[in-house]
Amino acid sequence: MVSKLSMPTWFLMFPQTLTGGAGIWFDSLEPGSIDSYKELREQFLRNFSQQRKALKNPNEILHIRRRDDEKVEQFMDRYVAESMNIKGVPEVMKISGFINGMRFSQLMEKLGEDFPTFRSAN
Repeated sequence: MVSKLSMPTWFLMFPQTLTGGAGIWFDSLEPGSIDSYKELREQFLRNFSQQRKALKNPNEILHIRRRDDEKVEQFMDRYVAESMNIKGVPEVMKISGFINGMRFSQLMEKLGEDFPTFRSAN
């Protein structure tokens, strides 16, 4: 039924389908700044395309955890894939996040043995 509606009707219905950031984006458009549905579609996709990667805070790497039913190899693959989407993470934080995310206390202790120790200058 909806596919049989004319384009102006689609244009009028579009704002009613938006929530969150998309609704805020639409409300911020200057009146008369978009002349056609095609232009609205292009601007919307430019702003909200799935291909555009969201910037993540480096601390989010600490929230990647091994799932209860996940094998170590699966977690390693997922950790690498997810951490690649988080920019600006220092190497030591990546290692620490991985060890912490393993949720395997014996492994964490073993991996932590090789961490350098820092002594204060006092």
